[in-house]
Amino acid sequence: MKRIVLEEVMYECGVCKTRFPSKTSAQRCEKLPIEKKEFKIGNSVTNVSAFGLASEPRKPLYFTGKVIGFILRPDHIVETPRHRVLYTISFPRWGVRDMYAHHIRLVNRQ
Repeated sequence: MKRIVLEEVMYECGVCKTRFPSKTSAQRCEKLPIEKKEFKIGNSVTNVSAFGLASEPRKPLYFTGKVIGFILRPDHIVETPRHRVLYTISFPRWGVRDMYAHHIRLVNRQ
């Protein structure tokens, strides 16, 4: 048996820590604007895009959870590329999920 060691050079974006095969790609990623954080850790949020059960597809389902963290992710697909904030949310019924800001909203506390 022969041991083979492969060495691969990767470049990491200083903002989102995404790794790229070329230095220019990493530099391009670092220059992307950063989306403003809309939620803080500990905020109560609910899902915006509701969907029903198979038995009642027209009845919307909303779940409330808490923001427990966030990470930055580069988004090159949209018209204006930017670093987007991906929130980690703990839902009692769903468990832990990662969601973007347009999929969640703050719960009104009165």
